[in-house]
Amino acid sequence: MTDRPARYRRWLDALLTAGLLGFAWLGIALQRGPLNLGAAALAVLIVTPLLVRRRWPLGALLVCVAASACYHLLDYPHELVIPPLVIALYTVAATGHRRRSLLVAAGTGAVAVVGTAVTGVGSPEVAFGVIGWVALAVTLGEVARSRTALLATMEDRAARAERERATESALRRAEATQREAEARRRVAEERLRIARDLHDVLAHSIAVINAQASVATHLAETATGRPPGDLATAMGVIAQTSRTAMSELRATLDVLRGHDPSATSADELAPAPGMARLDGVVQSARSAGVDLTVDTVGEQRFLAPAVDVTAYRIVQEALTNVARHARGSTARLTVEYRPASVRLTVSDDGGALNEATTGGGYGIVGMTERAHAIGGHLTASPRTRGGFEVVADLPTQEEDHQ
Repeated sequence: MTDRPARYRRWLDALLTAGLLGFAWLGIALQRGPLNLGAAALAVLIVTPLLVRRRWPLGALLVCVAASACYHLLDYPHELVIPPLVIALYTVAATGHRRRSLLVAAGTGAVAVVGTAVTGVGSPEVAFGVIGWVALAVTLGEVARSRTALLATMEDRAARAERERATESALRRAEATQREAEARRRVAEERLRIARDLHDVLAHSIAVINAQASVATHLAETATGRPPGDLATAMGVIAQTSRTAMSELRATLDVLRGHDPSATSADELAPAPGMARLDGVVQSARSAGVDLTVDTVGEQRFLAPAVDVTAYRIVQEALTNVARHARGSTARLTVEYRPASVRLTVSDDGGALNEATTGGGYGIVGMTERAHAIGGHLTASPRTRGGFEVVADLPTQEEDHQ
């Protein structure tokens, strides 16, 4: 597609050339009588380079000056060919740089002065008049060039500012997207943590309730000859375990509702789960029929809250699996405090499969995720001599509080 402004400029140059050529021919005819062919031809050579002045400004000026010199040497009317020379000089100054414009102006003025002095054609007034026109043309060209350069600079700054605004806007959108993604990730992590807590609380407590309910039912059916205290003990364990489960579940739900823990009475919320409450988990497992032995290796110490809760939940889930799948078996819990970690080992001699292999739940998956979340490691696999074993290594370095 043709550039419309360029096409308009070409049409303007053509009309300008035709007008100046007609003006020169008419002036020659009026001043010298019938149109002289030589003068007419020189006028054509002076004016027609204006057609290509935008593409070759310096070449057009050189042709114009050379033809003008011949024209003045033949003493044709001088003022008639000054406008084309002025326009050519203006174009050179407007499209070039300042040094070139000054050199061209000086050269053109020198040609006019020297030509007048050597040939004696014309008068000093004419020569100085030509110099004046040359100075005017160069000055106007410099003004036009400066204005064009200023507009180009302003357009460049505006374009650069627009690009910077677009970049800043893109950065802000990217930051907003990143913040939204981070918020979604944190929400997902919190939901996963809450799901684990709910699973740990309900799975352990309900497993114990189920075992004790089975004992109570059996005692009720065979009450003849059995001490009534056994039935009362079993029902007491069920009641206590149920209360513990409800207390922990209420605390978890308070977190979900956004309640302030300080606004809740001490009787409503149980202490935060941790290794200090391990005795309750051990007692629940023993009440469920597990012959459990607990060993502690190394110097017992306080753990960071995240490690403390994770250790408690892993032991709770592992013992729940024993009570659920290997009821009546012998189990051992070993808590080994190492310099930079704590190792938890829960093993039993039962032969039942665990839920990870049967696809019945998420206990082992949840324990593994908990261990990984604090930089630990957990393995759960059948023992070669029968039974099952869970081993968790949780890092404690730089997080212990002496």
